Amino acid sequence: MVVLGSAAMANAQTDTTGLATDTTKQIRRYMSKDWSKVDSKEIPGSLRTTLQAGEYKGWESGTLYKNKNTNEFTLEMLPGTAGATPETYQFDRGGKRITVPK
Repeated sequence: MVVLGSAAMANAQTDTTGLATDTTKQIRRYMSKDWSKVDSKEIPGSLRTTLQAGEYKGWESGTLYKNKNTNEFTLEMLPGTAGATPETYQFDRGGKRITVPK
């Protein structure tokens, strides 16, 4: 019984962006409808400036998505450790990091 409770708690964790952190598949499903991949040439200067911060080191190897309705961006960075959960960050249209409500 304790094992089941621990597993349920682990699956209920969310990251600071409000997206579920249990699988990459969930993140991509969330993104699929209104989100599309962004080509590196299409990244606004203000977002490029934000991404130069140390916490986004290696962002060039990640995948950037843009919401066609809100013009917000989501960066998905795969961790260096196999099996680890991808890091996701959300940004407003001006390149400022935002937190997505649950």
